[in-house]
Amino acid sequence: MKIKKTNDESTNKERKKFKITEIFTNKRYYAIANLIFYPIVFLILIIIVRNGQSTTHNEVDNVPNYETNVYALEKINEKNFNFRYILNIDDEKIVYAGKMYNNKILFEDKSNNNIYYIQDNLVLQNINGNYSVVENPVKYFNYFDVELINKIFDKSTEDDGDYIISISDFIRVIKSEEFVDENEILIEIEKQENMINKITLDLTDYINDVELKNVNSATLELNYYDFGLIKDFNIN
Repeated sequence: MKIKKTNDESTNKERKKFKITEIFTNKRYYAIANLIFYPIVFLILIIIVRNGQSTTHNEVDNVPNYETNVYALEKINEKNFNFRYILNIDDEKIVYAGKMYNNKILFEDKSNNNIYYIQDNLVLQNINGNYSVVENPVKYFNYFDVELINKIFDKSTEDDGDYIISISDFIRVIKSEEFVDENEILIEIEKQENMINKITLDLTDYINDVELKNVNSATLELNYYDFGLIKDFNIN
């Protein structure tokens, strides 16, 4: 025998059915929804923030230390200083001492007392009181070029306060050539008031591998001082 549902029973069941609109109209449902909804939102936000921080950190780690290098080289980049560049190759020692003012350089090769004047890409040597056009006497690379020094640092990575550049990258910078070499060049720096005033490059592996010479030790010291004290000069 079938039992016929009364209208009252049907009405009660309809009332018991959940309606989505009751989340906003029923205080009990609204409170439950809040307990579920906001923790989920917070969890999603935490995941997004953590992923964002991880990506930013990785991107910073992969970027060379341009800002640090440029700031530390600021006084050198002003191109107003006295300098003393010393190239030591085993027992041989070459010293260039002089001054720089903007695009002008006047210096003496202490090993032979020759005096040179450089303006832009023009190199002149004082020969018996007259300046004549000659080749740049600098060996291995043009460390008189401040922009080139900046490029070397831009390709270097910081290592416990100093810097390291691969010989491959070093060749790309100074010669614009491709060269594969697993060895590295250590660049040690000294600072005065957070500004670099001495740069020392260990060129031993470079000279042996690239210049094909057999040396036990080769270092280049670039000493800078008297920043901002050089006045404009010319030659006759």
